[in-house]
Amino acid sequence: MNFENEVEFIYNTRSRDGHIDTAFYERLATALVNDIERERNVEESEEIDEIELFPADDDDCDVDYVPNEDDASDIENEVIIEPNDLVDSDEEFTESETQNLCTSTSEECFYGKDGTKWEKNEPNTGVRIRQHNVMRFRSGPKERNSVPIEVFKKFFTRDIAFIIITETNRYGKDSIQKWNASNPGRKKKVWKDVTESELDAFIGILLAAGVSHNNTQKSEVLWRTDGLPIFRAAMSHKRFLLLTRYIRFDDGRTRPFRLQSDKAAPIRDIWNYMNENLAKNYSPYENITIDEQLFPYRGKTKFTQYIPSKPAKYGIKIWWACDSKTKYPLQGKLFTGWQEGNERETNQGENVMLQLAKSYSNSGRTIIADNFFTTLEGAKRLTKIGLAFVGTIRSNKRCIPEEMRKHPSRPVLSSRFGFNDNLVSICSYVPKKNKCVNLLSTVHYTKYCEGEAKKPEAILFYNKNNGGVDCMDQMVTHFTSKRATKRWIFAFFL
Repeated sequence: MNFENEVEFIYNTRSRDGHIDTAFYERLATALVNDIERERNVEESEEIDEIELFPADDDDCDVDYVPNEDDASDIENEVIIEPNDLVDSDEEFTESETQNLCTSTSEECFYGKDGTKWEKNEPNTGVRIRQHNVMRFRSGPKERNSVPIEVFKKFFTRDIAFIIITETNRYGKDSIQKWNASNPGRKKKVWKDVTESELDAFIGILLAAGVSHNNTQKSEVLWRTDGLPIFRAAMSHKRFLLLTRYIRFDDGRTRPFRLQSDKAAPIRDIWNYMNENLAKNYSPYENITIDEQLFPYRGKTKFTQYIPSKPAKYGIKIWWACDSKTKYPLQGKLFTGWQEGNERETNQGENVMLQLAKSYSNSGRTIIADNFFTTLEGAKRLTKIGLAFVGTIRSNKRCIPEEMRKHPSRPVLSSRFGFNDNLVSICSYVPKKNKCVNLLSTVHYTKYCEGEAKKPEAILFYNKNNGGVDCMDQMVTHFTSKRATKRWIFAFFL
C-alpha cells in the first residue's frame, strides 16, 4: 500500500467510528511526508565520502583545536547539570547546601532555605489579566435604605430578638418561682414578660449611652432629671436594671452539654445570626482586609487573650474580614482557644485567612493580611480559588532567601525582588539601617518603586489598604455601648 492509500485507509477507518477530525489527519499526512523526505536526504548524505568540518588550509578559520576520537567519547559521556534540575526535585536541602546553590547561581535567582526558587527577572505577564485578578462582583449595600430603624433591623433581625425574648422570659420566670418558693412568708413576685418593643427600647438606651459617651456613668446618673430625657422616656430605671440582670442569649438548660464542644456556646447562636446578616446585606469592594480585633475584657472567661501590642492588652480575640474601603465588617471568627482533647492547630493564621476568604471565591478580589496570616502556600491556595493576595511575611520563613533578610550591608531605601512560579512575587525593602520589610503579592509583578522613599508599589498598595479592621475597631471603641458587668456574655453582646 503506498503512502496516499495508507493515509486514506486510516481516515476512512476513523470515519466509520463516527469521530472525524480532518485537521488531525492533515497534520498526520504532513508529518509522514516530512519523514519520507528526511530519509531521502539521509540516504543522499551517506554517499558523500568525506566532509571537512575544520579545513586546515583556510586562513580565515579561527578554530585552533580539532577534537579527536577520545575527546568525542568524553563529550558523549559528559553530564550537564542545569540550575533548574537542582531545584525542581522534591528533595530538601540543608542550609549549607542551599547557600552553595545561591552562590553558584546568584546571578539568575535567589533560593530559600527550603529550596524555593525566586527568579530575579520580571515574569512575562503578557496582555491578558490573570484569572485570580479578574473582578467578577458587584459592590455596595444589597438594598438602599435611609431609615435608621429599618437599617438596624437588617442586622438585629427577628431571629435574634426571638432568642433573647424567649430565653429572658424563661429565665426570669424560673428565677421568680424559685424566689417565691424559698420565701413563702413574703409577698410573691410576678414576672412581666419582655416584648419586642420593650427590647427595642432597652437596646435604644444602650446605644444612646454609647453615642453620648455616657456608657461609663452609673445608671442612676442617666435617669436624673438633669440628664438626657431619652432614658426616662424609654422605660423606668427599675425595669432597666431588671432587664440588665435577667437578659439571656441561650437556653441555660442545655448549656453544659454544648460547652463540652464549644466554649462560646452561651453567645454562639446570636453570633452566627449576626455574621449571616453582615454578609447578606453588603457586598465588599475589590479589597478585603483580614486582621484581628481584641475586645477589651478583664473578667473571667475560658479564652481570654493577652496581646501586648493592643491598647487593652487583655480581652476576647476576633478575626475579622472587613471591606478595605468602607471598613464594613463582613465576617468574624471568634477565637475560643484550644478545645480539650484536640491537637494543637498548625498554620493557624493561614487556615483562618482561607476560611474567611472562602465566601468570596472566584470574585477576583484581593485579600490583604499581615505576617500572622501570610505563607507562600496560602497565597498560592488563594489564587486557585480565584482570589489575589498582598501581605507582609515574617523573615524567619524558610521560603525567604538569605539575600532578603536584614543585614547591615544593605543600603537604606533599597529593594530586592523575586518571582516564584510566574505567580507570586516577593519584595524586600529596607526602610532604615539593619531593618527590612518583606511582602508577598500575586498582583504586582514589576520592580517599580515610587517617591522619595523609593517604596515598591506592592508596599504602597499594602499601606493603603491594610487598615480596614483597625479602623473598624477604632469606630466601635469610640461609640461603644459597653457597660460595667461581670458577665462576659453580656459584655460581648454590648
